[in-house]
Amino acid sequence: MGEQECDYQLIDGEIYFTANLKFLKDLIANNDLNVKPLDLGSQTWQDGKLTQFACDNCAPLVFPNAQEPLSVTPKTSQMILFPSWLQHEVPEHTCDHNRIMISGNLNVDKENAS
Repeated sequence: MGEQECDYQLIDGEIYFTANLKFLKDLIANNDLNVKPLDLGSQTWQDGKLTQFACDNCAPLVFPNAQEPLSVTPKTSQMILFPSWLQHEVPEHTCDHNRIMISGNLNVDKENAS
């Protein structure tokens, strides 16, 4: 076999998918951060693959008038649904990376729902 990059890397006795480590390294480089890839943000790994990643400093989605204080910290690919009448807000995003949030209204036609 010719030289080929291994799909996984062994770090401190644990395996990590090379493409996922590259994602973290690129994120660090693109934002001029001084942190090791495995120390960046909140990470969840399963079978060597990065399954969840979130910045520790991202502003949460806040529901200020909930019965008890309620806030949701964003996670990659997360969708949060709530009634439009529920007051909500997102404090200013102060992190050094992009964050995309999309909002809208969903109308359900109960008569024609299957």
